[in-house]
Amino acid sequence: FGPGSAIHYNFAEHCLSEDVNDEAFHGAREAKHLPCFSSNSMHAYMMRKDVQVALHVSNRTENSVVSWEEMNRLISTQYDRSYDVVSLVYKDILRVAKSPFRMLAYHGDTDILLSPMSTVYNTRKIAEESNLTETQQETSWHFFGDYAGARTSFKSDVTNVTMDVLTVRGAGHSVPYDLPAQACQMINNFLFTDDSKLIDYSQPIRKH
Repeated sequence: FGPGSAIHYNFAEHCLSEDVNDEAFHGAREAKHLPCFSSNSMHAYMMRKDVQVALHVSNRTENSVVSWEEMNRLISTQYDRSYDVVSLVYKDILRVAKSPFRMLAYHGDTDILLSPMSTVYNTRKIAEESNLTETQQETSWHFFGDYAGARTSFKSDVTNVTMDVLTVRGAGHSVPYDLPAQACQMINNFLFTDDSKLIDYSQPIRKH
């Protein structure tokens, strides 16, 4: 990627332009920042008074709202974070998790903003440092018989705490946007499988 090039965050090119947003991502022109899906809707939501009150960036007695900006550089560079890296959040969650507890991490395998290999590496490291052992070697899950991605699972030997790591074949940085049907099946099985059973991510969506 050289100066003036478009910023692609999927191998498969998508045109996500919004006519009213001159900074929107588009494969044919330079993007000033990485895109977020439905930017206009996000802006309208974040500019609502009740939302800003709930987030404690405004109070009920003020007549005005705080101007919201997507990808705010000042906040990104100067905000005092409790966690510098997200892996610490995962480890803290696993440390205090009450059995039964399960966690799902997924990653589109055509994402070139964040490498799928980084997710595999970091989740293995998190599992090791959280005393979770691998319960099955990397295998696959399927969507109506077609290969849908790889799967690795970890489990505590002491408590019923599990962590599944899935890749989603053909999806980029925004998995539910790129492949909504596959994402829906994956998340549906994660949410509605009985705690005593191994989750079958290849199971088609059932009526509840």
